[in-house]
Amino acid sequence: MFVVFGIFDALALTVLRIPVMSPTLGKQIHPELLNRFRSRIYIVPDLGEEKEAYELSASLGWRGSVIKLPYTAKIKDPAGFLEMAQENVLIRALA
Repeated sequence: MFVVFGIFDALALTVLRIPVMSPTLGKQIHPELLNRFRSRIYIVPDLGEEKEAYELSASLGWRGSVIKLPYTAKIKDPAGFLEMAQENVLIRALA
């Protein structure tokens, strides 16, 4: 499962049929809400949100992992890849 910090990013991954969730309060998520998921949880931060992603990952123990996407000057979040018609780049980075 993937965790992103915004609803538009969650919608972008949903369009690509990637299982995703997003907290309703942006970067604020209580790790215990993810306790029922006993598999790897990939956190996909926007550009500049890496600190929060690594903190969440650390709180999840073996389940948490951060994926840093190949952002560019025009793409600063997962939804940006769809806006710039670069779905394939996003899919490869998440694989």
